[in-house]
Amino acid sequence: MVEKLRFTGDWPPQQYLNQYPNWSNAWDEEEEEDQDETTLRPSDEQGYIDEETAFTVADATLADGRTFLAIVQVDYGDPQEIDVFEAESPWRLRFSLPDQKWVPFVQSWLPMPQRMPSVSPNDSHIFPLRVVSRLPKTPGGAPVDIRIQSGDVMLKP
Repeated sequence: MVEKLRFTGDWPPQQYLNQYPNWSNAWDEEEEEDQDETTLRPSDEQGYIDEETAFTVADATLADGRTFLAIVQVDYGDPQEIDVFEAESPWRLRFSLPDQKWVPFVQSWLPMPQRMPSVSPNDSHIFPLRVVSRLPKTPGGAPVDIRIQSGDVMLKP
């Protein structure tokens, strides 16, 4: 019997991200033991980013040339957030619709030791940043290719 892959409250391990680049929320399974609204499962579609895909694996290339695993939250294939695993705990950028800019995600409600890392828009070892999904946005199409210059990133007031 094939193992039922479900991950609650954390990202799936890299071995599964490499095997299954598309992930969906398992909202219909919230009532199952040890699962809640954060539970992820591999998407049924693993050939392209379909409308059921909530997260897709990408590769992030920093300005200094280093490349890291990234997870892109998508809404109908459009990127909303990017988690970059430069270290064990990722840092995150969120796309701000009103501003049409990327914003560093800072967990200001948590004490400093409990916050995930964050980045500065002025960090020249990160920006310009290029993030390319491993799967295409449509069958036979091109991958999602996100290019973020330092001027495309702002701090929220």
